[in-house]
Amino acid sequence: MVMVWVDWRHAMFGIGTTELVIILAIAIFVFGASRLPALGKGLGSGMRNFRDAIKGVSEEDAADGGKLDKKKNDGGDAEDV
Repeated sequence: MVMVWVDWRHAMFGIGTTELVIILAIAIFVFGASRLPALGKGLGSGMRNFRDAIKGVSEEDAADGGKLDKKKNDGGDAEDV
């Protein structure tokens, strides 16, 4: 049996403190310190919108009881064309 020891300092994608500092320094160098807050705000807003959209779709599915509309299941009769 193989036992794996998880070091919680490196649990997030295998990135440690030193690597995070290096990534932050590169981001500041590339984008500039004044643009980082705006980039973070835009990223957070996009993630929030995505999460809300996914939540809305799952709520619609739950309201339908997991059933598709009859129009989607009728197979497309020739009269509908």
